[in-house]
Amino acid sequence: RIVQVLFALAIITSVVPVVFAVMNYESKVSASTENAIETIGGNGSVILAPHEYGHAITYAGSKNVADSLFLLAPAPDKRVKDIEIVYSSQSETTVLEIMRRYEVDYLVLDDYAREKFGVNELSYIGDKKCFSKVYDEKETKVYRFKCG
Repeated sequence: RIVQVLFALAIITSVVPVVFAVMNYESKVSASTENAIETIGGNGSVILAPHEYGHAITYAGSKNVADSLFLLAPAPDKRVKDIEIVYSSQSETTVLEIMRRYEVDYLVLDDYAREKFGVNELSYIGDKKCFSKVYDEKETKVYRFKCG
């Protein structure tokens, strides 16, 4: 009897977070952003985006810096903070360091990220040496990181 209860608890504690993560994902990722992720994904590249997009990134065949079930990843709090810094920092040096740390290939900027991090554009994106725009459709832009 106790084994059945423990099994039921294990199932509930495993399924419920996934259900909430999927619901959260569906409410955040726009069609344009999902299309961008699918377009650039599939080759195992690392995509930096808000952690709410992590499951879409993984589903597209790429790696994410963090997702909503990142508690088992190394230093989850630092990963979320680093994502915030990439979107909000004025320091290109700091951003480049973070991008290299996670071996990021692409950076996604869309309306959700703009609203979440309080930015319109990323101040360091003008550096064509390190960033090139590879996707620009509706509100979604994707930049390839070339200084890794």
